[in-house]
Parts: sequence; C-alpha cells; structure tokens
Amino acid sequence: MDTQSTVVLKIGGRAVETELIKDLTHEIAELAPSTRLVVIHGGGAEVTRVSELFGIEARFEAGIRMTGSEEMQVVDMVLAGKMNKAVVRMLLSWGVRPVGFCGADAATIVGVPVTDATGHTTATGRIEKVDTGLIKLLLESGYLPVIASSATTREGMPLNINADDVAFAVAGALQADHLVFLSDIPGILKQDQVLRAITPPDIEREIEAGVIAGGMIPKTRSAEAALAAGVSSVVIGRYSSTGDLQRLLGNTIGTRIST
Repeated sequence: MDTQSTVVLKIGGRAVETELIKDLTHEIAELAPSTRLVVIHGGGAEVTRVSELFGIEARFEAGIRMTGSEEMQVVDMVLAGKMNKAVVRMLLSWGVRPVGFCGADAATIVGVPVTDATGHTTATGRIEKVDTGLIKLLLESGYLPVIASSATTREGMPLNINADDVAFAVAGALQADHLVFLSDIPGILKQDQVLRAITPPDIEREIEAGVIAGGMIPKTRSAEAALAAGVSSVVIGRYSSTGDLQRLLGNTIGTRIST
C-alpha cells in the first residue's frame, strides 16, 4: 500500500463487539504512521441488547432498523457514547491519537428521516450530505477520526444511519484510496469460494445469476457508487484473527471490488 494513502475502515460485527477489537486496533495502530486512516463503526447488536433492557423492541424492515424516538436515545448512548469511546481508548492504548465523534458533530453527516411500511416517519435516516471539513482537519493534524454512525437532520434532529452507508459516503467524499469493510462474512462467495476480485460489470452478471443476493446486493451497489465517486477499491471481508487487516489490504483474503 502506498505511503500516506487514505483508508476508510468500517468495523462491525464480531470485530467490534468481541475481544477481536484488541487485535484489530493494534493493527490499525501499526498502519497509522504511514496511512491516513478514518474508522467508522456501528454496533447494532449492542443497541438491540440495551434497548431490550429498557423494554424497547427493535423493529427491522428489509434488514434496516426502523428507529423510534426512544430507541434513538439508546443509539446515541451506545454508538456515540459507550462504543465510540471504547474504540478510542483501545487505540489510545496502542499509542495512536484518535478523536471520537458522531456524524452529528460539525454536521459531518446530514440526512433525512425515512418512513416505515406504515408511513410513519422514523429516526432512521438516509444520507443527504457529507461535510469532510472536520475529518480533513483531524487527518491533516495527525489525528485518527473514529466516527459513530448516528447523525443529524439539517434542523438538528437525531438520526440513526446504517454504518455501511456512512462508510461508503465518507469514502466517496474523501475520494479514499481504499474502503475496507470488516463484517462477519469472508467476502463475496461463489460456489463456496471467495471471489478475490470483481468489477462493476461482473457484479451485474453475478446479481443476475443469483450469486450476489440478499444483503450483499446493496453492499455491492454502494461499492459501485463509491468507485464512481473516486474511491480506488472496496474490500469486503472478515476479521477473525491477527493479521487479517493486512491480508485484506494485500488482497490475500476477502473480495476486492475495483474498476
């Protein structure tokens, strides 16, 4: 990887919610001196767990959380509070200078609320605008931005935005060299084998063939949009052991999407 390339890293799934976060943040710290890194995280499982403690039932439509006003308070508390600061402190322990914030800070991520199947407005949002001012200021000053995926409307109302969408939008706005998705899947699978590389035309063919299906369809569509915005490559893969971040960037595991 080129010196001082810009890498947007979306961490989620087991990598952020288990002890794997220690190894992952250590690898991030090792990359930090030579790379402009931006970390974006969600934490849906922990939001659901805490919501249940308060007697709030999580509702999903097509895999997207339909966030109510009460649950939005949990989202801010868990994502922008507990989980964001946990990642920040872990990075600090490895000698990195992280700055944690959420998409609402400095109106970095501005969105509009979506309606649910019954026509009611929710606190779940769709991204309308990304302002990279704060992110670039931190990067230029040698800090590592750690962004939680809660955001705001133009009027200052809180929004919960899918962390995948935030990662794609931020990477596109920064025209990042690499966007890396860490999730619970090893990559795009074809006949039980991970496709190491795929291009936008390949994506269309694999969708038609049913190889890319379900939740992978919006991921690959968003990857295409990120490439069109100037991102050089998108990598989708799983972080399951020490060294996986370097292996993903080196294209020895996971799926790389590029033109």
